Amino acid sequence: MRALIGTALIALTLCAGAAQSPSSTKKPQACGECTITFPAAVPDKRGTKDAPLKVDIDTSPEAQAHETWERAKGERDSDTNKRIADFTAMLFLATIVLGLVGVGQGVLIWRQINLGRDEFIATNRPRMALREAYVDPPKEDVPVAVTYVLANLGGTEATILRCEFHVERLNLQDPKKQVSVNMINNVGDLPTKFNAGAYAQRTFIGSANWPSPLSAWPKYATSLDNPDPPPVVLTGNDMRAHYFFGRIVYKDDREVERTMAFYRILQAGSYRFVPVRDPQLEYSDTSS
Repeated sequence: MRALIGTALIALTLCAGAAQSPSSTKKPQACGECTITFPAAVPDKRGTKDAPLKVDIDTSPEAQAHETWERAKGERDSDTNKRIADFTAMLFLATIVLGLVGVGQGVLIWRQINLGRDEFIATNRPRMALREAYVDPPKEDVPVAVTYVLANLGGTEATILRCEFHVERLNLQDPKKQVSVNMINNVGDLPTKFNAGAYAQRTFIGSANWPSPLSAWPKYATSLDNPDPPPVVLTGNDMRAHYFFGRIVYKDDREVERTMAFYRILQAGSYRFVPVRDPQLEYSDTSS
């Protein structure tokens, strides 16, 4: 009897030890028709408050040599990156400088082109001139109609800004009447622009009439015999003559304004208006 009890105690002790072993695997348990298998417990390798995780550092000569190599490689990489950054900054600055140089060269080229253009226009500036002026055979007591030709004798374009013409009977002994500084711009049928060599023929009707009777014509006309200066053929006390005069203000392509003025006296027998040859009354290409 005592032998049986001892044997049972030994068997229970062995079973309890097997149940408490961490590496033991529980037997499958039946749950209806399913069978559940529980894996063996895996030991926790993380440190805890009671058992902190310990890391061993390799201090062998090989490890120290590798660490030294890694440190040197990092310093070399840092120096290389710094040099690349410096080179990039220098390249950026050089690009900016080249851009500024290009802009400066563009401005200089543009100025040089303008200077060349201005020099060409100044050398070949427009020159407006009255080429001819004449009248048809007169008729008693009708307005004097002057047919004239205006031309650009220069090498570049002229733009007409203002112009004023007059046809009047004036006393030869009085100072010549001139166009007012405040021009009334009474010639509306002229072209606005005259290209180099261009001309326009127009007719201007002034305020003066032909005399009545026409036999009075020689009294206020000049002679063809000696046009420089043109002597005036006078009879009686009539000292008047027909004059055609005016002023034109125009500009060139550089926006420089120029003035041309003319003063002509009617010549007997030819129906032409000839210059009075007075530089204060006739001039051209005067910059304003």
